[in-house]
Amino acid sequence: MPNHITEFFTQNIKLKVSALILSLMAWYYIQGAETASVGKKVLVHIKVKENFLVKDGSLRYNYVNIKGPRSLINELGSQNEIKAQVDLEDEDKGIHEYQITTANLLGFEPSSRLDVRFSRPIMTIEIDESFNKTVEVKEILTGSPAEGKYISKVSISPQRVTLTGMKSELQKIKEIVTLPIDIDKIDKNRIVEAQVNLPRNFSSD
Repeated sequence: MPNHITEFFTQNIKLKVSALILSLMAWYYIQGAETASVGKKVLVHIKVKENFLVKDGSLRYNYVNIKGPRSLINELGSQNEIKAQVDLEDEDKGIHEYQITTANLLGFEPSSRLDVRFSRPIMTIEIDESFNKTVEVKEILTGSPAEGKYISKVSISPQRVTLTGMKSELQKIKEIVTLPIDIDKIDKNRIVEAQVNLPRNFSSD
């Protein structure tokens, strides 16, 4: 019996090696020809010129579906998120319709064998000049003081804050308010730390 086993492995070695190589090549070809698809989240960074801002922020999420040979899909790796960049540094203020393509993807090698489709291929991006404006802060009170008591005066510190935001939007802002301050059943002077209800797309000093 041992002699038969030895003969099996030692006879026609070149033929057996060739058959093994052909088998591996066939397996690789099948793997390469098989079609697969994968979905990826895309973090898009929008670049604008200095002292300009992007409405709703300079970071957006998009999604992409990539379809093609499994061998190429496997090369994309297991990361669920890829990054992209949109360059609007030469654009002036206004609303821009931008078509995002594979050229915007960072670290991605385009291939004619891959079908890449974005869930939102057209991005609507509004940009404007950055602007500062100082406005008053007004209090918002909720509830009623204790019986026989009333609110004679409310002092706020600071009384004014400086906001930063898109010029076209900030020019419409006359004042900002606090989050509701509960004065229900209050019966004496009280110092309350209240947060400012900051409008969307603005920051304060």
